[in-house]
Amino acid sequence: MNQSENPDPQRGAGNEACGPGANSVVVDCDTCLVRSAAACGDCVVTVLLGAPPEGILLADSEVSALDVLAHQGLVPPLRLVTPLTSRDIEAS
Repeated sequence: MNQSENPDPQRGAGNEACGPGANSVVVDCDTCLVRSAAACGDCVVTVLLGAPPEGILLADSEVSALDVLAHQGLVPPLRLVTPLTSRDIEAS
């Protein structure tokens, strides 16, 4: 198996626990509200992975690392914008 492959979908790329109950971000390009050629072409997910056919899980630490790289100008930022759910609205 290639070391870059992630055999466990409940773990992030850095092998941190992801999924229900873990602090993680689901990046699903199909549900992104700003999906367009302009936004996707300047999104870290597209730059690093191409347009993934299914969503990916990123642990909070991975999102933080991508933010640091983006703030230093090494990669574009994560452009993901998702719709609010009723659960999100009730929590605020």
